[in-house]
Amino acid sequence: MEIGLGVLNIGPDQFWRMTMAEFHAAVAGYMEKNGAARSDATTSGRQRPTRDRLDELMCRFPDHP
Repeated sequence: MEIGLGVLNIGPDQFWRMTMAEFHAAVAGYMEKNGAARSDATTSGRQRPTRDRLDELMCRFPDHP
């Protein structure tokens, strides 16, 4: 909310009507405009897990014991 209202200067009414996809696109556009590298393929500099790795982790750490 702080980013939407304070950094992006989106009004409260418009902010609360946005979808997460719209908010993410607004943040990504702001970052690109201000020189930040896009992070579509990485998360905090790390590669995203493959589907096999995700399945492995889900087996090791199930939501329900």
